[in-house]
Amino acid sequence: MIYAINIIGALSGLSNEKGGEIKAAVFAAFVLCLLFAILIRRNKKERHAAAEFPESWKRMVQEAEKLLLDNYSDSGLNGNSVADKIQLGRQRLHIVYRRVKGKSMSQHLQEIRVEKASDMLEKTVTPVTEIGRKAGFSDQHDFIRAFEKIKGLTPSQYRDRQRDAL
Repeated sequence: MIYAINIIGALSGLSNEKGGEIKAAVFAAFVLCLLFAILIRRNKKERHAAAEFPESWKRMVQEAEKLLLDNYSDSGLNGNSVADKIQLGRQRLHIVYRRVKGKSMSQHLQEIRVEKASDMLEKTVTPVTEIGRKAGFSDQHDFIRAFEKIKGLTPSQYRDRQRDAL
């Protein structure tokens, strides 16, 4: 409600200026476009969440997720190796997984690995390099980049923040 009052105030302020009616109309059109964009995005997310997928797809994704969770520490684990282990076509599994989960299997695996690394950073004094390896990252640089992308901090910064919070 406050936003609506602010928008109305801005529109009336614009219309009092020279040529303000045009500015106010352009501003109003811009605000409407933003609102439509927000509604379209929200509707798309709701439709994806509410979408019903065949049971076979759900089982496929559950089996793939179980493999990701059970084997995340294997640095050789990826979407292709998961497809091989559950004896499905790679392309088919990738497409089904993305449709059901709304993200790729590799994105999900990276999130799992970062969460596991976060737990280790909080609960152990294990060196960061070893934590990255234990979480399934074969390269330290990839570990730091993925961790920072997901958590917004490097692993060392994350550990320091967790210690400071105690």
